[in-house]
Amino acid sequence: MRGAFTGALQARRGAFARADGGTLFLDELDALPLDLQPRLLRALETRTVRPVGGDTEQPIDVRVVAAAQRDLAAAVAGGALRPDLYYRLSVVRVTLPPLRARREDIAPIVRALLQARGVAFDNIEGPALARLAAQPWPGNVRELRNAVDRAIALSPGARSFADLRWHVPGDRSESTAAEPQLELDQPYAAAKQALLQDFERRYLRALMDRSDGNISAAARAAELDRKHLRTLLRKHGLVDHGETDE
Repeated sequence: MRGAFTGALQARRGAFARADGGTLFLDELDALPLDLQPRLLRALETRTVRPVGGDTEQPIDVRVVAAAQRDLAAAVAGGALRPDLYYRLSVVRVTLPPLRARREDIAPIVRALLQARGVAFDNIEGPALARLAAQPWPGNVRELRNAVDRAIALSPGARSFADLRWHVPGDRSESTAAEPQLELDQPYAAAKQALLQDFERRYLRALMDRSDGNISAAARAAELDRKHLRTLLRKHGLVDHGETDE
């Protein structure tokens, strides 16, 4: 007889069963819906699972490693995470600092990312590495991974790490420390307005680059009302009238 799930004619091995005898990595635990959390807790407590389409419980021996982007204690306090699940998983806690706080890890991470994509360079050093180390990397390793993928795509003939063409949105190393030129042949009010317009245009361009063109994300980052930001972007010709927010 066909089971409750489409195609459940026989037992199917789930993640816990496939990881039996090994390690199961649960990413973004803080995003797990509340209605699924009791199932995970039960599997952890009883060390058994029932495969989809199966009739019997199957014992499992799994080491569970869970990761989250948010503070799980705060998620418990806010009601987004069951406290019993939190305490069941919170055996050994490891806090991973943001990438900007461990810039010495950038070189080995870049090397590993390149190797994973079939690109192997002996020397990960020089001005390009210094440029990467100077970035704040708000998106941490995910953002660095995207930068590596972008560099590979932009450098099909690269034979060394130095040949890679890097484009990092909001790159600090590309900004200039020179003071803006003052228009002394203009009245004070006009010169001030020109400087403000130049700042506004450069800020908005860098903001949209860092947000990959997503107006909603840019508005949150700049703490601006989304409609006001769109008005400013249109004012400086940085967005089309028909462009969406995403």
